[in-house]
Amino acid sequence: MLVLATDGVWDNLSAQDILGIVSAEMDAAGAWSVSDDGGSGVSKKLVDLMQSHHGGGKQEGLHVRVAQTVTKAAKEASLSRTRDGPFAREVQRRYPQENWKGGKADDICVVVAIAVDGGRPASPVE
Repeated sequence: MLVLATDGVWDNLSAQDILGIVSAEMDAAGAWSVSDDGGSGVSKKLVDLMQSHHGGGKQEGLHVRVAQTVTKAAKEASLSRTRDGPFAREVQRRYPQENWKGGKADDICVVVAIAVDGGRPASPVE
């Protein structure tokens, strides 16, 4: 999975925050599977999850849901007066006299791509 995002996302969410969002969405969708030996991998139904449809006939696959969830989290963090994101922590470290708290309003755009091999996820585990 590739997550491309503008600085408004990265100023307000850490890489760990985004990894948590991606992990939660993948887990909730059933995009990961556990093998008989206890290993984990990509589910064979990943391609189907990318092409799933929801109300109104709109196509809203897993990649769209992940992008929307990251976007929403970044927007909420940017409006927070108490949650210090990466930008706030850096300002506090370099310019403590500024007394910066909370999020940073900025452009927020997220694009998510999920790579598959020949219409099937790479190295699927049932």
